Amino acid sequence: MTRLTAIILLFFNGISAVFGGGALMNDPSGSVIKLPTEILKNSPFSNFFVPGLILFVVLGMGSLFTSILVIFKVKGYPFLTLFMGFALSIWISVQMLMIRDVHYMHIIFGLIGITLIILGIFLRRKEYGIQP
Repeated sequence: MTRLTAIILLFFNGISAVFGGGALMNDPSGSVIKLPTEILKNSPFSNFFVPGLILFVVLGMGSLFTSILVIFKVKGYPFLTLFMGFALSIWISVQMLMIRDVHYMHIIFGLIGITLIILGIFLRRKEYGIQP
């Protein structure tokens, strides 16, 4: 059940990030997904292209790639699950600090990140036979 939950969350995050990042790269003004560039005033970015690229590559492709590794139980998959949880949690935290606002999507994806961290720890313990 732990592995299946990780696969579902990684796949959901990956698909969301690929579409979101792709939309931001395609339209760096953010208007296609109703994001005003004014929210970037406290960030180092003038438009959404670079954040979209990071979202697409790191969180999107990274999560999809990791979900495939988890499906096939490729060596090291618990660590990559843990890593993607940290990456997502850091992404959400930095995003909230830069835009100085909290949206319900931040809470949802923040909880997904934390859950992936916990699942990664459990999967690592199970993979290496580590007792709590």
